[in-house]
Amino acid sequence: LFGYPREALVGGPLDVLMPERFRGRHAEHVRAYLARPTTRRMGDGANMFGLRRDGSEFPIETNLSLLSDHGEGLVTSVIRDLTQRREIQEREALLIRELNHRVKNTLASVQSIVTQTLRSAPTPEAFSDAVHTRILALSKSHDVLTRNDWSGATVAEIVTEQLRPYDRDGAPFSLI
Repeated sequence: LFGYPREALVGGPLDVLMPERFRGRHAEHVRAYLARPTTRRMGDGANMFGLRRDGSEFPIETNLSLLSDHGEGLVTSVIRDLTQRREIQEREALLIRELNHRVKNTLASVQSIVTQTLRSAPTPEAFSDAVHTRILALSKSHDVLTRNDWSGATVAEIVTEQLRPYDRDGAPFSLI
């Protein structure tokens, strides 16, 4: 995990596995732990980092346990590399922000459709029919855009799908 062979670490200071900025407080944490030794989990949700032999840092969490043997104690630690978990969490947060943005845009479009339709519809029935058709057209445009994972669509494809709900005779629309 840290890039060292076992023999390079056995009997040596634990500080070699942590970035310099954490070393000063580490001795205090060890004393506090030994004063009240319990199994505890540390690092998840915090900013704990390990230091690899090559000097690179990576996020970690650790579980500490005290193993007793006739009055003698041995502290054990299990360390997990959180790099992949943090990357997944960052990706999820980005996707949620993007989804939130797109939903707000879609709702703003629907609000605009309703507002514009209210201004031009002579009767409640005409309003209902027009709103239904316009929202269906918006949905068709959305389908065109998402068909290729939001990689894009031509204006002709979008306009064709926008006009499709207004097709009353069944003949396909063509912009050419």
